[in-house]
Amino acid sequence: MSVQGKTLYVIGHKGSFEAVNDANYFADYYLLKRKISPVGERVIPVNLPLTNPIRSQFSSAIFEHSPVALSEYWDRMSFRGLRPPVVQQSEQAVILFVSRVKGAIGYVSQKPENNPNIDILGEITL
Repeated sequence: MSVQGKTLYVIGHKGSFEAVNDANYFADYYLLKRKISPVGERVIPVNLPLTNPIRSQFSSAIFEHSPVALSEYWDRMSFRGLRPPVVQQSEQAVILFVSRVKGAIGYVSQKPENNPNIDILGEITL
């Protein structure tokens, strides 16, 4: 199935992040290479479930790896005391989590409209 031309939206809790349309910037937060947001909040990345096609698309676009391939990275990080991103079961749950938790960053396939607690940080065109 082709997803060419589809857009994913990277969202963050209002005021927690800069709007930077740069895959490396987002990857650093998701891999916990940057653990503190520009405003000094602890970063909390949010993923969809491992088998969700949107997560696969996001991982391929940002990391150039599948979510399964990244599990080895998280195995290594767990020995350093770092935990993988929080998993929410749906895009609506991601939006709700990001809107309620300072420092949260996530991704969705539908642009969140009229949510005063969410900033659109960037768009990823597949």
